[in-house]
Amino acid sequence: MFLHRVKMNWKKHQTLTLTILLVALARIVLENAFGEAPLSGYAILKIGMGVLAATVAWAFLKTCWELGAFHYKRLCTFVGALRRFCRNYWSKTAAV
Repeated sequence: MFLHRVKMNWKKHQTLTLTILLVALARIVLENAFGEAPLSGYAILKIGMGVLAATVAWAFLKTCWELGAFHYKRLCTFVGALRRFCRNYWSKTAAV
């Protein structure tokens, strides 16, 4: 379930990363064929790899946040139910 949610969050930002990497690859090929440009393909490739790492990290952290919030709400509900049960169990009206 965790890995599925990471993949789902990653797919939301996948097109941006792939576009940057494809532009970097195209620039590398064109610069090798026609000469050097102000921002080389290797610089764009480094930027693209940085964006790739950032989006994967973002997908992982967002998934951790979503699942953490879900489990926190579940835990709070459990603690509330446990307190209510203990109050009802130890109340004077429930005594035999």
